[in-house]
Amino acid sequence: MKKTLSYIGNQIRHIRKERNWTLGELAKKSGLTLNYLAHIERGKVKVSVAKLEAVIVALGTTWHNILPPDYEEEHKLKKEVITQVKDLEKEENFRLFMALIREMKEQAGEDGDYDNKVQ
Repeated sequence: MKKTLSYIGNQIRHIRKERNWTLGELAKKSGLTLNYLAHIERGKVKVSVAKLEAVIVALGTTWHNILPPDYEEEHKLKKEVITQVKDLEKEENFRLFMALIREMKEQAGEDGDYDNKVQ
């Protein structure tokens, strides 16, 4: 997970610098704080999809340009599990989804404290 966050942060910084933007300019365009963007660029925060989307839109780029080239391959199994879970009835779906989240957190292991990260 840390490698992915670092890669995403580096890509954002690279694209921002290609546009000759400061962090302050990106903050204004994305609606995020300068401090939070600095944490994203350094790979120090687990950014939400919504906030990452705001950065991507502000930069005028795509998810493809931000995510690691092997991201899809690494996440094939997770995608398959999610697809299967979506086919279950609601209550069962929720229980399995929560079990999947717990398992993913355990596998991340290195810094699994998701609730206390910088936001």
